[in-house]
Amino acid sequence: MNSYEGRRGTGYQELVRRLKEKAHWTCDRCGYYPPTPSDRINILAHHLDGNELNHSSRNLAVLCNECHHYITYHLLEVANLKVKAAYRNLKDSSNRGEGY
Repeated sequence: MNSYEGRRGTGYQELVRRLKEKAHWTCDRCGYYPPTPSDRINILAHHLDGNELNHSSRNLAVLCNECHHYITYHLLEVANLKVKAAYRNLKDSSNRGEGY
């Protein structure tokens, strides 16, 4: 068992391989299809809820590197900005005596 398999549990790599084959090695978001078998390394499994131990088929998406990066980092950044804005608005309203 390698360290990647150990982190995510026994059988994870086989599960991901079957998932990618079922998706025909095509990105669920943008439709990218690797032009050669060696380019399949650019197709990843993404845990939609962020929990790397939740291998439910409903929780896994097949994404290309670019879409995986966008979903993982850009959307997380947007979510963080929304939380900061909500906190700031809550803080401003409590400073004005409006309460919760």
